[in-house]
Amino acid sequence: MEKLFKKERVRLEKFNGANFRPTLNEMYALYDYKPTKEVLNEKVEQKFLTFEWNPDQIKQIHKALNKILDIGINSYKDVSEVISFGNDLEFEVKYLRSGTDQTLKTRFYLDENSIAEFEFTQISDSNSDTNWTLTHRFVSEEYRGQDIGSKMLQILEQGIQYIAEIGKKPQVLEIDARQLGIINFAFKNGYRLATKEDQDALKLIYAGDRSKILITTAPELKNNDDQKHGFIFSIEQLQKIAQDQGMGNLSPEQIWGLDLNKLFPGNSYEYLSHALTIVFKKEKQP
Repeated sequence: MEKLFKKERVRLEKFNGANFRPTLNEMYALYDYKPTKEVLNEKVEQKFLTFEWNPDQIKQIHKALNKILDIGINSYKDVSEVISFGNDLEFEVKYLRSGTDQTLKTRFYLDENSIAEFEFTQISDSNSDTNWTLTHRFVSEEYRGQDIGSKMLQILEQGIQYIAEIGKKPQVLEIDARQLGIINFAFKNGYRLATKEDQDALKLIYAGDRSKILITTAPELKNNDDQKHGFIFSIEQLQKIAQDQGMGNLSPEQIWGLDLNKLFPGNSYEYLSHALTIVFKKEKQP
């Protein structure tokens, strides 16, 4: 493990929030974290191995996206449209409006089974009416590794770009990363750390100090068979929670060996809410 990261540790000394990008498997190795076999690129049966986006499909999606935004924004109504690519392959774009709050969703599916689903939500408040947060992301395991997630994200970004243009206001997109893989996904798609606090937190993660950071697999969520891997936790915060639970002063080694379900019995969502969050942002100008 030390040999694997010798060069990376030299680069880490010059880390400025933009130039240090270890791969996901390198980060797993750095923390000696072993997710399940499926996450380690074990071969799975793929139903659509040769799928590639073509320009005509993208053009159809963008046309449908602009159409539903024109209707939905002006009428304050929920609007959706489905584009058929043939062979039971379909793509849905949806705009939802609840008061001043807005949601933009995409769903890509084959014979009614989801290949990918992404969603940005904007909740208006007194501080901002232009901030969008990625609130849902999913790519079916048998279709991963084909950049489908990045394409779904880019399609939503194009829709929010259109909102910026017709509203003549910059729109801010945000990704809250609680997993190592989502950190890499955000960087890959041109997002940048939102604040100095996020940069400092990322430095801490990249330092690979198991006495400060825990990398773990979250428990299965209700009605979801897909386990969540590579979640990031602050050892110090978990130690405080353990004390509150009457478990005494646990060492970092004990935290690493602890079944975290004992800290949050019967509540997977509370478990995930305590994960360390790194915020990424990107701006779309009119």
